[in-house]
This record gives sequence, structure tokens and C-alpha cells, in this order.
Amino acid sequence: MVGSLILGGVGTIGAAILTIQEGEEIAEIHGKVTALSTKLAEGFKIGASGGLPPSDSQAMPGYSQGVQNFNAAKAKLKELNPTADDNAIRSAIIAQVNAAASQAQSQILAQAQNTLWDDYASKHVDTWYHSYERERWEAWSNIFGDDPRGDSRYMRYRNDHTPGRLGC
Repeated sequence: MVGSLILGGVGTIGAAILTIQEGEEIAEIHGKVTALSTKLAEGFKIGASGGLPPSDSQAMPGYSQGVQNFNAAKAKLKELNPTADDNAIRSAIIAQVNAAASQAQSQILAQAQNTLWDDYASKHVDTWYHSYERERWEAWSNIFGDDPRGDSRYMRYRNDHTPGRLGC
């Protein structure tokens, strides 16, 4: 039960990636989305443990959600165990944080990748006078680290003005 309270709202943390840095800047560097997602996840883990705010501002969106979840878990445990002292409740929460944070990291990364991709690709839509196929292909590779062929998330940004071949 504590683990599920700790994980509440985790999916929204990845979407906060665009508050840290411009999507265009992130999409142009291979692995940048993974590095930023890791910082968000680290901030979440610190907050969910009831820790002090991290010095790295890029971890703050994750930290904020972690603090919210820590407080929710603490209130629920206190409600269920009114005689338990704050240290016992804090220890019970911290005992679950590592497992929850590990699970949260993959959710944060997936949400960050999808948010970043949608932001980038929606700003690089092919027109009759210019194709952004090459730029989208490169951004996809930088964000997801693989080939976009066959992925519906990639294909939905292709239109009548997109060249026939992928990655042109």
C-alpha cells in the first residue's frame, strides 16, 4: 500500500521535462532526455524520502512530486496507525522508496520521451515547401535511441508533404 501511495502522480513528472530546458535543445543531443529524466527521478526519490530539496534545479519537478507523495503516504499511515510515532512512519515510507523510485524511473523516462517527441515533432511538420523528415528522424534517434520505422508515434507526424522514404 505504501508503495502505491509513493508512486501516485509519477507519470506527470516526465512531462515537466520541458520546464527544465527547451525541447529543441534536448532533442538535438543524443541521451539528453535520459540524463534529464534521471535527474527528475533522483529528485523524486529525495522528495519521497522526506529529504531536503536538491541543489540541482533540474531535479526540482521530481522532488516536488516526491514531497507530495511522501506527505500523502505519511497522512494515510498515520490515519491507519494513529499510535505510531512520526519516526516509525517515516521509516516505513523510506523502506519502500527505493523500490518505488526504481519503478518510477522508467515511467518518468517514458513520459519525458513522449512529451519531448510530441513537442518537437509538432513544431517540425512538413509543408509543401519544406520537409523536416531528416530533422524528425535525427530527433527521434536522439530521444528514443532507435529507428522510428513502424512506430505509430513517429508516423503520425508524417503527412502528404512528407517524402516517401523515411529519414530522407
